[in-house]
Amino acid sequence: MSETNGFNEKVFGKSDDKREEWNITTAMILNPIFLGSVAQHLQEEVYLDSPACQMLCKLCLEYWQEFGKPPGKHIEDILRERLEKNHTDAAVEKNLWAILAQMDREAEKQGELNVGYLLKVAGKRFNLIAAERMADRVKAAAQAGN
Repeated sequence: MSETNGFNEKVFGKSDDKREEWNITTAMILNPIFLGSVAQHLQEEVYLDSPACQMLCKLCLEYWQEFGKPPGKHIEDILRERLEKNHTDAAVEKNLWAILAQMDREAEKQGELNVGYLLKVAGKRFNLIAAERMADRVKAAAQAGN
């Protein structure tokens, strides 16, 4: 299995975009400054391509809204509870647990997160995906004759 700094290419693929999503997800789970800053700008929608990362980040936003801090290790309990309540695609569920297992292994190895840099990366990533989704909606509306 190819891993670099906790990033498993079998789970995410090799693209830099996926590595960015891994870093954003990790920061949302662990870092209060990062999550607090992101939570100010995101409501329900999380602009990531990976369904597993997107779900984990949504859980982090919900946790932040209730407790004002990132979930940290509680993310596993929160995820388990959510999966018991809602049907999730088996492949996504497998990736969810793989992501959390990697994060747990790598949390001790990682140095301090550069929050400013990650916020810059997240802003660009979220804006790019938001623009792509808007373009898709416009295209679909045009094809439907609206």
